[in-house]
Amino acid sequence: MATKQNRKSTKNPKRKLFSVRKIALVVCTIVLIAGIVGVIALRRGNDAATKMHTTFNTPTAATFTDTNNVMFTSDNIPDVNNARTLSHIQPLVISYNWTSGPYNQAVRPDATSNDITAGIKISPFVRGTWARQGGGDELSFTPDTDWPADTRFTVRVADNLINSDVAIDDKTISFTTPRVTATVDSFNLYPAPNAKKSVIGVAVISFNYPIITSEFNDKLTVKLDGTKLDFTVKFDKFRRTAVITTAPVQITNDDQIIRLKLNRVSPAAGNGATQKLTAHATVAAADNIFKVSEITTIAADDTNGNAQQLVLVNMTATAATNTDWGKYVEIYLLPEYKTDDEKSDENPHQWADDEITPDVIAHAKKIQTKLVPFVNPTGVYQYAFSYDVSAANRFIFVRVASGFESASGFYVKDGASRVLSVAYPTRTVKIAGSGALLSLAGDKKLGIMARGGATAAHVNLSKVKSSEINHLISQTYNIFSENIEFKGWSFGVDDMAVVFRKTIPFSDPSMTKTNYASIDLGAYLDRTGGDKTGIFVIQVAPDATAAQYSDRRLILLTNLGIIRKENQNNSSTLFVVNLSDGTPAADTEINVLGRNGNAVWAGRTDDDGHADIPELSWNEYRDAREPVAIVARRGDDVSFIPYNATAPMVDYSKFDVDGEYYYGATPLNAFVFTDRGIYRAGEDMVAAGIVKNKSFKALAGIPVRAEITDPRGRDALTKTFTLAGDGMFDIKYTIPATAATGEWQVRLYSLDSRGRIDTSLGVATFRVADFVPDNMKITTTVAGGDTDGWIGVDGMRANVSLRNLFGTAATDKRITASATLT
Repeated sequence: MATKQNRKSTKNPKRKLFSVRKIALVVCTIVLIAGIVGVIALRRGNDAATKMHTTFNTPTAATFTDTNNVMFTSDNIPDVNNARTLSHIQPLVISYNWTSGPYNQAVRPDATSNDITAGIKISPFVRGTWARQGGGDELSFTPDTDWPADTRFTVRVADNLINSDVAIDDKTISFTTPRVTATVDSFNLYPAPNAKKSVIGVAVISFNYPIITSEFNDKLTVKLDGTKLDFTVKFDKFRRTAVITTAPVQITNDDQIIRLKLNRVSPAAGNGATQKLTAHATVAAADNIFKVSEITTIAADDTNGNAQQLVLVNMTATAATNTDWGKYVEIYLLPEYKTDDEKSDENPHQWADDEITPDVIAHAKKIQTKLVPFVNPTGVYQYAFSYDVSAANRFIFVRVASGFESASGFYVKDGASRVLSVAYPTRTVKIAGSGALLSLAGDKKLGIMARGGATAAHVNLSKVKSSEINHLISQTYNIFSENIEFKGWSFGVDDMAVVFRKTIPFSDPSMTKTNYASIDLGAYLDRTGGDKTGIFVIQVAPDATAAQYSDRRLILLTNLGIIRKENQNNSSTLFVVNLSDGTPAADTEINVLGRNGNAVWAGRTDDDGHADIPELSWNEYRDAREPVAIVARRGDDVSFIPYNATAPMVDYSKFDVDGEYYYGATPLNAFVFTDRGIYRAGEDMVAAGIVKNKSFKALAGIPVRAEITDPRGRDALTKTFTLAGDGMFDIKYTIPATAATGEWQVRLYSLDSRGRIDTSLGVATFRVADFVPDNMKITTTVAGGDTDGWIGVDGMRANVSLRNLFGTAATDKRITASATLT
């Protein structure tokens, strides 16, 4: 038994070892297969991830909302335009564009504004606001102040801001803002005020960024034929436009050239400098200063709307106010035919300048003319002379003689003459006046005006039923415009109205006469099957075909006027008045119509003609119930206005209204200012402001934070405080003796519930500068000292001129003098 036991024990270890190795091999194989499968799965997972490509814009400096960089003085001389408005600061927008895989938002949906601000770094640091937009596929950054010039920025987006299912090709971007540039917009000559026979040069230079103005004069030279010429410089409040005015230049018998050279100018913020600029203007010789530059003819309306024929004479300078124009301007009506053959063919002759001879003038008819007031373009010296030629297809000859004087004392050396085709008013027929309301309490007649030889007025009168008001508004872009434009070609006024056609002839269809007629709309009130409301669409033209395609004007024959005021809570306050006497239209039915024509709200006006319409939110009132019109009805009298319309609105130009558009999320905004605009280091600066709440809620206890930053963007003072009930505050700050010079900022922020900065409410700027004493230049000349020989002591007189650093007269300065006789 023992032997048997020993044999068994010697055989089992090999079998166990073999079994263990086999098991290990199987396990390793399984692990290897699992690893391969995992790698494949991981690779497939990466392939299935959303891939996005990063793009971004290069922000530029804010631009002006208008292009008028100068205004003109009463002497028609350019001056800076401080009434311009800068556009909003252009934001940096980083866009993540889908390229492959299932779509997911790039930015984490649960990322808050604070997460976004903390997760994005911009270098060099710029204070501003980050925001998510574009449905989570865009990040935008708007700096608190405009971008600096020629500065390279690097933006890094943290990994934890990006959706874990999104792979973005570039989370770090870099861009460089544009360089500062200078442009000579104009360099022209103007008569020198209070200096006869002299001109001044005025150059306008604009910049795409604010510049350092303190160094501008040192980098500018102006020369007259190689000799330095004095000048003054005036900047606009944006420091982006410079108006350079030279000293008066006396007109001589020879041409003179004023040359301007501007060296490189640095931006107020950022790097780089402008390129060098040069410009020149030629001062013409005396006999070429005042001359006729152009003769034209036009037909234009006078102040009463009547057409008049005018000859326009353009001069190179202003004529003397006492000029007897009748002696210098002559207008002749040239013969209709030059030869008998043309007369037999009834083909009027087409006259040319080189055909005018004394014999032609002898057979021409001199036309009576007179100088008439005419609004000239700024900087244009234009004079208008009226004439009257009603015969068609005729020509006139205009002659301007030499010898009359300019306001500056120069004379016209050479006259001028031109042959011109007579200008006639355009052949038109139109509705007299503007607007869409015609009082039902009046004679109910619509005025028509015709001119330019129109023989008749062709009228298409479409009477619209009041049941079609919803279509009249929903199917047009602006129902109260001068020309109603329908949204589609398949639906027009013919689909909702009864159309009447009428022709009104004129007894005197001469080319220059204005004819008037009228249409009695009251005669059409009961022409649409019991609907006696006065809703008309009118088309007028000189012929029937043109009337089919002419402008469509809505005319509302009513005695009800409607004014709607939209409230902050999206409700509306309605006022209805009687147009006949201006009294409130009490107990008037008010309906708000939906797109389908059914009323979605109904009410009546009170004794004051007033009704309140609640908010009709889009969530509840949409599709067929979307409000399109507010209708006032009293019997057969109906008036209406669109519910959602940008026009007609109150014309703010008729009122003294000023302010700014505000797009912030918070109802708070602030006006911040300092007690002075410029300080020395070591002085006390006081910043103050007033905060207003556009919702008119109480301000007391609202926390805000004020920050004062130096020109390098570093915080000099941070102060958190709560507002008083009136919203006013002030902060005193002592500027350190070692403070950096340049532009400082005081900015006020609102705070969120955690005490962190939420929104910028207002900002003010001030400058810290090193003051230097005013440098003055004194010059002395002795009367008679420029003559050869000796001068006597008796009666000797010296002329002293004292000017300050900027070239202006230094007044109220005490001057002492001494003379040494040798």
